[in-house]
Amino acid sequence: MKLLCDTNVLLDVALHREPFFNASMLALSSCEDESVYGMVADISLSDLYYIVKHAFHDSEIAYEAIDAALEVLHPVSPNSEDIASAIKKKRPEFEDGLLAAIAEREQCDYLLTRNVKDFKGYSFKAITPSDFINKAL
Repeated sequence: MKLLCDTNVLLDVALHREPFFNASMLALSSCEDESVYGMVADISLSDLYYIVKHAFHDSEIAYEAIDAALEVLHPVSPNSEDIASAIKKKRPEFEDGLLAAIAEREQCDYLLTRNVKDFKGYSFKAITPSDFINKAL
């Protein structure tokens, strides 16, 4: 199974955001299993760095968050077609459009996110970390 991880799930873990931390951590940990191929968009890593650095006022902690994410997730970049698709769909959040285009191109089964409502009508299923743990594994 293939999944793409949204930035908010990474932030739940890096910032220990409750009540989301445990489910997000378990969902990401499932990517250590060979049956789950987890991916992260490079733009999410950039956002992760920026937000963690400013939350802790420490770039080292931000780099550690990226390292931790890359221990279980494979980075993937948007291509020109993904960018064109995101522009054409004019989603309220451009990043969501990019993630959706990447997930479709990579033929993901799931997009792991807490914003399920923002990803309707795609070839993949948007799923929360808790639902992923309870229903998809």
